[in-house]
Amino acid sequence: MATKHKGKMLNARDDADLDEAIRDAKEVTFDNAMTAARRWYYGRVRSIGDELLKEIKTGRIKSQEGLDRALEESAGDNEVTIYTGQALMAVAVSDNGDAYEDDIGQKPSDPTTACAYAMVADVRQYIEAVGYELGDD
Repeated sequence: MATKHKGKMLNARDDADLDEAIRDAKEVTFDNAMTAARRWYYGRVRSIGDELLKEIKTGRIKSQEGLDRALEESAGDNEVTIYTGQALMAVAVSDNGDAYEDDIGQKPSDPTTACAYAMVADVRQYIEAVGYELGDD
């Protein structure tokens, strides 16, 4: 989701420009709220991804299986996925909000489960986009 400010399209990752756009807003709009929510959520995604990348660089994670296990533990067990209100917002702003349904083939029974699947998918995409190299499996 992007918002326009001073003729420039901003996405959730343009933190300084987004802060200025929110300060300059005459009123809080739905788009501003969703952009702020995406910034909050993807900040958590980056934080988890960066921690996992650090573990890869230090050799604590050495295989794809180890990365998958650490990813599921980190992304599936944090305040965003535990608290229902945060989970609902995360699923609403995630690019992978339908990850559970895509993987399992049915709707999730609760928002925390949907959020855990979405966050795992989002962190995995972040790690792949940043690039990483694992040692021999």
